[in-house]
Amino acid sequence: MYKIEVEELLDMPIDAAFKMLTDHSNYNLYPGIKAAQLLKSGKDDPNGVGAVREVKLSGATLQEEIIRFEPNKVIEYRITHAKPLRIHHPGGRMEFTEEGDKTRVNWTSEFGMQFPLLGSMLDNYFGPRMAKSFSNLLQGVASRYRFFNR
Repeated sequence: MYKIEVEELLDMPIDAAFKMLTDHSNYNLYPGIKAAQLLKSGKDDPNGVGAVREVKLSGATLQEEIIRFEPNKVIEYRITHAKPLRIHHPGGRMEFTEEGDKTRVNWTSEFGMQFPLLGSMLDNYFGPRMAKSFSNLLQGVASRYRFFNR
């Protein structure tokens, strides 16, 4: 298993950061994400608890289920299906904290590639690259917000 921990301070208000990072309809705007669609709406919000979303990346398709959703505070999810990869993903979490007119985002995710003998090598290869992608995505969201809200 590999644990990713990324923390970024985004130059944008918490409500905008939360919406941009949790609404699947924004995902295709970010590098590496080809498309995202809602397969099942959540209980109190389309992207809330119980929502199932499909995210298409450059070389993989993931289905994720939202297991916790508190607006402007936290979203937790788990990947339930992945293809062509075989991934064990007990969960991921984005926590949002307001700091003046900025937002601190702590994003953690734990995963393991399910390949006999090679799994831990693949975890150690993909883990740091995924952490960098998470960081780039967070900074990209802030840049996009600043560009459109000058």
